[in-house]
Amino acid sequence: MSKIKVSLVSGNVFEKPLITCFQGVSANYIVFDNEMNGSMGLPIICISKLIGNKLEKIYDQSEWSSVKENLKSIISGNNFIYLAVPENLTAQDDFFTQLTLPVASFDVLKNAYKPPVPETPQVSPVTPEVMPVQEPVAPVQTPVEQNIMDSPISIGQSVNSPVMPNMVSPTMPNPIAQDINNINPMQSVVEPSTQNIMQMQQINPFVNNLNQALSDNNIGQINNNEINQIKETFMKSCENVFDALVKIFENK
Repeated sequence: MSKIKVSLVSGNVFEKPLITCFQGVSANYIVFDNEMNGSMGLPIICISKLIGNKLEKIYDQSEWSSVKENLKSIISGNNFIYLAVPENLTAQDDFFTQLTLPVASFDVLKNAYKPPVPETPQVSPVTPEVMPVQEPVAPVQTPVEQNIMDSPISIGQSVNSPVMPNMVSPTMPNPIAQDINNINPMQSVVEPSTQNIMQMQQINPFVNNLNQALSDNNIGQINNNEINQIKETFMKSCENVFDALVKIFENK
């Protein structure tokens, strides 16, 4: 049983245990335990009218009779609308009327009080804000980078080294190659210059030496030394012939 503090106009404080507070026909009423017994040993209660947070004494006799009937109805087991009471109230010094009850009626009145339980404000669960997952943006690749990414790695190539794209270098014209490709084996060089004739004449001694070596020896009588000498002479002659041809085409 909780105690209620009532601040009086005189400055005193009336603090008594709360027995019940109910809704009557014309007003709301509150009942305190006076914490003392009467001449016959019966408990004494204090009854007052509750208006907001202020208590007033019941002066009207018909209203007082109605309140006593309400108390008898509660003790008899009838249901009433019970009210919660603030812990701090104000009143005049003479704000209540006393009444004596049998002990059994006092206990029933006290136990019948079932005020509404103040609702606990429900805190709605905070839903965590889900940040949208941003998909990784693929880097913009230039054509050269795309070729690097797409070109396969050849055998023996380091994986970490960048794969360079196949760059087609401009083909520079090779006059020697073009002249060689344009030579018709069935035709001779037309009107060679004097310098070319002299260079061609430098080739003849090597050819003549080779022919002389072959004519002076029978194939069956050639020994290993002679074969090596003939081969060396032949390879040297081929090298000189090629060098002479290159010079001929360079001078054209």
